[in-house]
Amino acid sequence: MAIEVQISTLTMETKPLRTSLAMIANPARKQRRLALVVGCGVLLLAGSAWFGTFGFSSVCTHCGAMRYAKERQIPLTRITLFRTSSEHQTPVSVELFRSGAVSKHEHQWMFSSGTGNGVRCAIGQGRHIRPDVQSEAVASILNASHRFGEVQFRDRFVQLIFDPKTSESVYHLGFLAPTNDFTDAAEFRAWLDRETQFREDIRSADFGRSAVGPDPVLR
Repeated sequence: MAIEVQISTLTMETKPLRTSLAMIANPARKQRRLALVVGCGVLLLAGSAWFGTFGFSSVCTHCGAMRYAKERQIPLTRITLFRTSSEHQTPVSVELFRSGAVSKHEHQWMFSSGTGNGVRCAIGQGRHIRPDVQSEAVASILNASHRFGEVQFRDRFVQLIFDPKTSESVYHLGFLAPTNDFTDAAEFRAWLDRETQFREDIRSADFGRSAVGPDPVLR
C-alpha cells in the first residue's frame, strides 16, 4: 500500500515538470520562427533593392516637367514594395511658367520609358514628347512667340509639343531656329514665314485629339 502511494505521488509531481519544460520550449521555438521570418524579409528586401528595381521616366503633358521614378519590386514580378521619385523642370516648362502660359496645376504624367527587373525596354507615348521639352531651341521659340505677341502661334505650338503625333515636327523645327535667339519681332516673323511647311502643319493639325496614348509597351 505504501509503494502504491509513492508511485502515485511521483506521477503527480512529474506532470507539472513536463508542463514547465513545454512552457520554456515554446517561447524559444516562437523566437526561432520569428527570426526566420525576419531573415527572409530582410533577404527579400535586399534582393528587391539589387535585382528588383524598375526605373522609369514620365513627362507632364501640361507643362513639360519630367519625373524620374524607381520602384522596388519583388524580383521578376510587377508587385511594387515602395517607390521613390523626383521631379525636374525642363527648358520648356521653365518658359511656360515664366510667360504665364501655364500656372500651378496637378501634373498629368505620361509614361516615357523604363527598364529593370527583367524588363529590357518599356516605352510609352511620352518618349515622343521628351526631346521637345528638353530642347533649349524649342524653348527659345516659345520665348520669342511670347515676347513678340504671337500668342495664337504660341498656343498652337504648345499643343503640337504635347501631341505625340506632331512632337517630332516641333523637335526638328528647333534645329532651324537661330542659335543666338531672335533679335526682334520682324526677324521672328520672317523666320516663321520661311518655314511654310511647318506653318502648314499648324493649320492642318487636329488640335482636338487627346494626348493620352496607349499603355506602355514592354520589350
